[in-house]
Amino acid sequence: MKGYSIRIEEGTGDPLTAVAEATLKIPCSCMTPNRRRLDMLDEMIKRFKPDVVIDVVLHACHSYNVESYKIMKHVKERHGLPCLKIETDYSDGDVEQIRTRVELDSGFRRNDKRDNFPALFKGFASWME
Repeated sequence: MKGYSIRIEEGTGDPLTAVAEATLKIPCSCMTPNRRRLDMLDEMIKRFKPDVVIDVVLHACHSYNVESYKIMKHVKERHGLPCLKIETDYSDGDVEQIRTRVELDSGFRRNDKRDNFPALFKGFASWME
């Protein structure tokens, strides 16, 4: 979500200020108030029309873990979508475990979804960067 949501102004003559201003606009769970994260999530749901929302939480990011409840509640109440929380790290050691959770918990049992899982997981991984 972070890479999708911010833009750094170019040609301002002050690149450090431009980076700082963009960084302060990141919809990160450690920023408060954090309504921007929910707003960006609403925009992404409207644009991509997912069947399910998967909240990827890194083991080292306690604030995202705490905020996950708010995200899941928002997605269910506002959009009526199922939401799955995945806790992981930057390694690929749990890819098969995540695959199983996504298939079982989110109904991704259809062959077309299962065949596309590696591409889906790469998409999730890029959101974490």
